[in-house]
Amino acid sequence: LSELIKEDLWVLSRLGVKISLTDEQQTNLKNSGCLIAQVLSSHTIKTFACSDAEYAIPNQNWMNNSTTSLIYAEDYPVIVLKEFLQESDLKPPAAKGDIEVEILDQCNGLLDQYAQKFWQIIATEHMPLQNHFKAGDKLLSIHYSDRYLYSPWTVILITQLIAGLKNVMQTHWNHPIIYIESAPKASGDYQKKGLFADWLEDSLRLDVIESLFSALNEECKSRINSNCPHGRFMRLEWKSGKTTVIRFDQGIAYWSCASKPYWSDNSISAIEQSESLIELISQLKVKNYRDFPTQIFIKERGH
Repeated sequence: LSELIKEDLWVLSRLGVKISLTDEQQTNLKNSGCLIAQVLSSHTIKTFACSDAEYAIPNQNWMNNSTTSLIYAEDYPVIVLKEFLQESDLKPPAAKGDIEVEILDQCNGLLDQYAQKFWQIIATEHMPLQNHFKAGDKLLSIHYSDRYLYSPWTVILITQLIAGLKNVMQTHWNHPIIYIESAPKASGDYQKKGLFADWLEDSLRLDVIESLFSALNEECKSRINSNCPHGRFMRLEWKSGKTTVIRFDQGIAYWSCASKPYWSDNSISAIEQSESLIELISQLKVKNYRDFPTQIFIKERGH
């Protein structure tokens, strides 16, 4: 498994979820079908499956699609668990310099100061990243992957985070190409309006993202990927050949809006929406969404 998937499983294990290995032949179905769950009680066994593996992914769209067939059987063989994995089996081995940072309320306050606080915390804790800043290393590209980049609020947060990195690097900023990747949004019948209302039209969402970065004089290439990984991460590719990977265990949506929600129109043109959102930034405040911290994992790889 990739390090990102291992880290996701490791986080689940820390929450008390037991993770086991099993024989792949027990869970293979014909065509595109996929097992979702097997529920055992003292007197019955129910096995659930669906016709599209995409809706077996345990996220907000789990088993929730009107065009997908969901079935269950009471005579499917019990899936035998071969061995349970320990936390140490799942967590990728840490290399020198790999760190975990916990953030609770340190980034709270004005939205236009949120990114500056974030990068100050990260660079203080992770010496290799601090060295990139001090040495004036040039950034070639920035990749951010987040399945749940659906609403104007989350899009504002990621644009602010990258704009904050630009401010930190100042004259060493090299206008790197920015890549933003997210998952498709399940369609709906009615486009709601507001900062926290998800866009129903993926193409419009991508256009707003690119328009916001264009307003910052930066080039952004955004795309929808149905196989977008569950883990939320940012990858910084440096001219020196190094790569910094920053993984957000809860994504940037860990930070919520502390201000009174502002009305915004999610159906007007992308340019009009980006202009409206930019005007809002100075009026908004950020706060941690929950009473427990979010973990940020930072590592460096390369020559």
